[in-house]
Amino acid sequence: MTSRKQPQKQYLIDTNYFLRLLIADVPEQFRSAQKLFREIEEGRAIGWVSLLVINELFWVLEHFYQQKRSLFVPQLIKLLALKNIKVLEVKKAKLITVLEATLKKKLDLTDWYLLFWAREEKLVLASFDKELQSYFKAKN
Repeated sequence: MTSRKQPQKQYLIDTNYFLRLLIADVPEQFRSAQKLFREIEEGRAIGWVSLLVINELFWVLEHFYQQKRSLFVPQLIKLLALKNIKVLEVKKAKLITVLEATLKKKLDLTDWYLLFWAREEKLVLASFDKELQSYFKAKN
């Protein structure tokens, strides 16, 4: 019987770790983030992430750093797809589906998340956002 080495450490990962890894603008922090994600990728650690962190990261990359979604969303999906990355509030596959949707139309991550859940749970979406409402009606 083969013994599998269990991850020793579990980390709750803040926005700045994802940000430093994706932007690489602070060399020392980039190396620390790289080391943590390498541990997670190699199965020596588990990384937990909150949907709030992903939402903040998305906003900061798009609005503060002026990054195009087509550049950062695939990188973020690749990180989230790591086996030992866990999402606190939702199933990881659902979050990845929402992120993939952000590449198709210029709604923000929160709007896509709401659309996804409204459709999934057959809820009526209450919003004053006309663009969001029109997209919701078109898809239902």
